[in-house]
Amino acid sequence: TLAMNFLQQGDKKHRAEAEEVTNFLTWRQDKNFVFLGYGEYDRVTKNGKSSFVLNKTTAKGLYRVAADDKGAIERSDQPTVRALFSIQKTTDSSEIHRSGSMDYIALSRMDTKGNIIGEIRILGLFTSVVYYQSTDLIPFIRSKVARILDHSGFDHQGHSGKSLRTIIEFLPRDELFQIGEDELFSMVMGILALELKPQVRMFARTDTFGRFVSCLLYIPRERFSTSVREQVGKILAKAYNGTMGSFYTQMTESPLARLHIIINTTSGAVPLVDTAALEQNISSLVNLWQDALREALVAQFGEDKGATLYQRYAEAFPAAYTNSHTAQSAAFDIRRAEACIQSDGLDLELFRRHDDDADWVHLKCYTTNVDSELSEILPLLDQMGCTVVDVTPYDLAPKNAPALLLRDFTLRVPPLAGVDLS
Repeated sequence: TLAMNFLQQGDKKHRAEAEEVTNFLTWRQDKNFVFLGYGEYDRVTKNGKSSFVLNKTTAKGLYRVAADDKGAIERSDQPTVRALFSIQKTTDSSEIHRSGSMDYIALSRMDTKGNIIGEIRILGLFTSVVYYQSTDLIPFIRSKVARILDHSGFDHQGHSGKSLRTIIEFLPRDELFQIGEDELFSMVMGILALELKPQVRMFARTDTFGRFVSCLLYIPRERFSTSVREQVGKILAKAYNGTMGSFYTQMTESPLARLHIIINTTSGAVPLVDTAALEQNISSLVNLWQDALREALVAQFGEDKGATLYQRYAEAFPAAYTNSHTAQSAAFDIRRAEACIQSDGLDLELFRRHDDDADWVHLKCYTTNVDSELSEILPLLDQMGCTVVDVTPYDLAPKNAPALLLRDFTLRVPPLAGVDLS
């Protein structure tokens, strides 16, 4: 069989990887893949130049049919695998089984010394069950995930380890098949950071052959809409000099909605993009934060007082705050800020979010003493048995009112028996 033949080729250096690929090829046959084509490409050298040529005698399915696009990677006369094995999307589309790009599996063919002598290329479609299957059950992906978890250094059974595992499980399977390990590690660690500071984030991956850019965006759920999705698509298409391909949305109980957009591009013409600036541009679009703040203040304080507070605080919050907090949260912080100003210049709020572990709490400290040192507070928290996990400062500048400093602490604390912080 193909799996056994692949395992027996090459040298000892590639043995472990070859075994995982062999397991994948066997898994593929268990109702996980609709086969559409098979081609063996031989490496041929002529006049000092090497190219890959289809062996027509072994071709099956679509590889026995003339190509619609001579430049399609699945028909390329150059190597399409940088290592031993890769999974990509085809350039050509198929109307068989379901419309759209096919899944393209490419395997290096080696001689006994480990030299590349050609490629095996397989065309088809992963079945729908694959897209809901646990990563533990998918060879190639499971080994990639295991290395990512080990690289993180987290205890697999600890809070961060479980959170990271959940993040990976919810990623699109096509992304897990196609993305490199270093890029995947950077992405999932960035997504993990959103648990503490929900905000607009974008993770972009350019296809190996430059045919498209895959963009995963995380957007506050209450600010997500069809209009936002359409405008974000236009921004991305312009930035990457491409056209809107497809999009997928995911809405869960998380405060962030996920938007996955594919921008079709021209190979060799994908511009270098400042992703941080692009992310900020999208953040400015989706926040529409001041409108939401006015509505939240009127809902909480009434029309007259809400309008007055809006005039005072509309420009008071820094971008770091508006990118990571809802307008409803800001309205609550404004209530505490007002109490701080009207009292002795200090106000505290201790609370726990619904998804926090039992030993985690949050402390917000509001003060008009904007020059106060963090070093003055940390010993007090330590004496109370609190471990500071994270602290984020925000400078608030309300109009015609004293400036304030808001520090948002995440604390690990001893059990608080009988204390309700919900």
